[in-house]
Amino acid sequence: MLLLFAILEHFLDNNSGNIESEANDSDGEKQADDEQAGEPDVAAAPQPPNRPMPQSANRQADAVTQMIVGISGEDDALEVMYANSDLMQRLLGILEAEDGGTPQRDALAAAAALCLGNLARTDAHCVQLVGEHPSLVRRLIHGWFARREAGVHVRHAVSGLLKNLCLPAANKQHLADMGLPVVAAANIDTAVVPIQANAIGILRHLATGAPAAATVAQMMQPLATTAAGGECAMQALLRIVKGTDIDGIRCEGTRLVAGVAKKIYLRRGASAAAESALLDKAQQTMEDKALDIVTPLIRLVLLDGQRHPLLQQESLVTLTVLAASQTVALKTTAYGGAPSYAHAIIAMLDPARSAPLAIPPAAAEDGSEESNESDRRGFGDALHALLRQEDAVWPQSTLQAKSLVNQLLATADDCADTAGLEVLHTKLAPLAT
Repeated sequence: MLLLFAILEHFLDNNSGNIESEANDSDGEKQADDEQAGEPDVAAAPQPPNRPMPQSANRQADAVTQMIVGISGEDDALEVMYANSDLMQRLLGILEAEDGGTPQRDALAAAAALCLGNLARTDAHCVQLVGEHPSLVRRLIHGWFARREAGVHVRHAVSGLLKNLCLPAANKQHLADMGLPVVAAANIDTAVVPIQANAIGILRHLATGAPAAATVAQMMQPLATTAAGGECAMQALLRIVKGTDIDGIRCEGTRLVAGVAKKIYLRRGASAAAESALLDKAQQTMEDKALDIVTPLIRLVLLDGQRHPLLQQESLVTLTVLAASQTVALKTTAYGGAPSYAHAIIAMLDPARSAPLAIPPAAAEDGSEESNESDRRGFGDALHALLRQEDAVWPQSTLQAKSLVNQLLATADDCADTAGLEVLHTKLAPLAT
């Protein structure tokens, strides 16, 4: 492996012209953001965190990087390579070096981050890396991930490594204290989809455990980028999951929405006064900004429920939590003037409101789904199928659908949406007992 890194460095040093050309053409974060601002529907396909983004301008370096990633990704080599002190010193030395900023060093650092990310596939390795190498972690967060002027290849690789490091519960607070939630939230609105996917994954991991309240609060802070236009990270996330055709972004992004909503309204584990204050402020911000968190949850049930029953279950749980919340004055017209989440959900039982959510955004724009309009199911139809245990649904999903319907029935007395109420009382209530 050390020889492969030496070969990679040789190819990078001897093909600097090509590397710089590719960096100028495609690696600038600002250019990608500008392209998104001009044509928001253009997006690259997401890459797995432990797979390199192709470097077409330097095929030799790309081939060596692929070999490094392939070998380090083998389970049989995991412990042997992690125990190799010379290799680990080489990886840490590359990533901690202060002479970055050139395309060659960025490409070498990307390979090192991908390799280290593959070696950080056990809790023990992740905990050791964070505990014994805090300077490395700070460099990853602030020296690589936070620098939008750095190449997208290295930022993608580093953010994938950081996502792995977030998994163990023992690491979450340390990473939060080092500023990772701030940097990840700032990358929610990036136009580079693989980096955006990693940022969403990082926030989803940190929105559980010790730093959950602080992470949720950070998502309500305004983004600093010009393209954000004063949006907070949560607003940007909701806009993205509603408009994307990329399944991974929509599903993982909606899971993050669900995690934030449950943390705010369940308050599970928020025993300290400081945490409660953070969540109170986050709730106030979310309601004052009239953030529509119901629609993406229902969209996930309609678009992805049968393919991803676990995600469907998470969405149903979150909708039940929202229906039971004490929010009585949503400052919004997003739900047709509904004064609470429960009433907003009841309104979405009307197929005229919810059936369009079953159309992927691209199909809705080009009109290719219009001929199948009569075949589309609304949210009430989806709940009806779950209650009847159709489509080989999980038993847990049926139970959760019953819980949601019963919670809606408990708060339906003063709901003014007659179409949604009719579906609730005539179609769903008889099956929810």
